[in-house]
Amino acid sequence: MRTRMIILCLLGVALAGVLLDRRPCAAATPASKPSVGGPTSRPAVSHDTVAPTSKPSSNPASNPTSNPTSNPTSAPVENANWKVWKTDDYVIAVPRDWPQQPGVPPPYLLGDGKVAPLKDDLGDAIQVGIKVERYEVTKDSPSFTAQKDQKKTAKDLQSGPAWRNNIIRPKLIETRLDTLRLSDGTEAAFTRTKMLKKGPRLSLELKLFAKDKAPIVKEKAPTTKDKGPATKDNGPTTKATGPTTKSTGPTTKPVIVKPRDYRGVVVTAWISTGNRTQFINKSRDLERLLKAYLTTLCFNPEKFDTTALDKAYESKPTTQPTSGAGAKPKNP
Repeated sequence: MRTRMIILCLLGVALAGVLLDRRPCAAATPASKPSVGGPTSRPAVSHDTVAPTSKPSSNPASNPTSNPTSNPTSAPVENANWKVWKTDDYVIAVPRDWPQQPGVPPPYLLGDGKVAPLKDDLGDAIQVGIKVERYEVTKDSPSFTAQKDQKKTAKDLQSGPAWRNNIIRPKLIETRLDTLRLSDGTEAAFTRTKMLKKGPRLSLELKLFAKDKAPIVKEKAPTTKDKGPATKDNGPTTKATGPTTKSTGPTTKPVIVKPRDYRGVVVTAWISTGNRTQFINKSRDLERLLKAYLTTLCFNPEKFDTTALDKAYESKPTTQPTSGAGAKPKNP
């Protein structure tokens, strides 16, 4: 009987210990239930934070570097028709495949058989060319320089010799002068002169006169101006002011360095044919192309522009030049 009581006591103690161990577990389970279900357990916050970061990649406004704009260049890229001729003073577009005239300073390019047939409809040679030259200028404007050149041309034609028993004489047929501005804003003058020259040859000359004045540099050079001590004494009957000293000290004045030269440039293009053909009158597209070459001249490479030249090539006739027999005559 005593043994039974001891066993029951031991069982009661063991049961009490088991109950005490299970009470904390029962208390912890209610706190973990919200993570399993219920309206507050949906991970909505994680979607809100991820969604905004994925959308801007498809929105150009939020990603300005995704579509970079084109970077303008200082000079257009050369193409199959023309190339850039650049010096320390100027830049201009010239025909790519025109050969250089031997024995003269470049560029002096010949376009015989390139943009026109070698001979006209009456069998006379057709000569086409472009050259760029420097000229000495004073303070005259390009327009005034062009006027003087026109007067000189007319005078030379009047004093020229006659041919065929004084029946055919050189003469000035028509001339025109226009003022314009180059792509960099430089003032220029354009002349168109049609004349009958020695040969006899009918010639159309296009000229562009321009000059770029060298920049005026202002420098500061110190100059000393000191009048030294000056004593003023009016004698015993007057009030003596005593010795006075006036000194302005060193002063600085700007020194203007004048331009060394005005860098005058004249670009000439020509079409020369026999005196009996109408080739020049019917070649307006060729004349427009040559003028477009002339007007690409500029003194600032960053402003170099060939828009008019490219358009002139688009409208130029696609007729292929015909070959002619015999050697090519020398260009004028």
